[in-house]
Amino acid sequence: MQLSEHFFNLKKLFGKLESQISQQTTLQDLGTVWNCTPRNVKWIIRRLCTAGWIAWSPGRGRGNRSKLTILTSEAEVALTLAQEATSKGRFHDGIRLLEEHKVDELTRGRFLRWLEGQYGYRVDKNENYQLDTLQLDTLRLPFYRSMPNLDPVFTLRRTEWHMARQLFDTLVTKNNEDDKIMPHVAYYLHR
Repeated sequence: MQLSEHFFNLKKLFGKLESQISQQTTLQDLGTVWNCTPRNVKWIIRRLCTAGWIAWSPGRGRGNRSKLTILTSEAEVALTLAQEATSKGRFHDGIRLLEEHKVDELTRGRFLRWLEGQYGYRVDKNENYQLDTLQLDTLRLPFYRSMPNLDPVFTLRRTEWHMARQLFDTLVTKNNEDDKIMPHVAYYLHR
């Protein structure tokens, strides 16, 4: 089970996952919510604390309950997970996460502003080369399927061909009126 699922399952204990909500609980209660042993509960608590999603204050002494504090809201965690999924190319998973957790319009707006910054033209430094001055021009477009090859010679699908025609230009063109070959990108045509 993913760490985020454990966090979202805390709704069974808290009812609502909002920032700075605290509740006294036991390892057994959390084991029931997460359906695991007390040993695994401690491991999950450590991971949730490391992620910065909760704070845990163990109860000292016999019969004293521990205190669990939610540090972030469900919407914030859903937003973070949606951004991670989208960054990895799983755009639909990111949108599904936001819909699944019924985030508010403010959070959806933040996601859209973040998304706008991820796509489009940008100049990045190329980390694969030794030279510091080498820059890489990148154009990112959201598309529903991958385009493995945009070389005009090897395009197979209509979508790849359409994109290749948008990116590349030909050396010569054919004049439709008299079927003559005319220079296009080339300066002149030698016959």
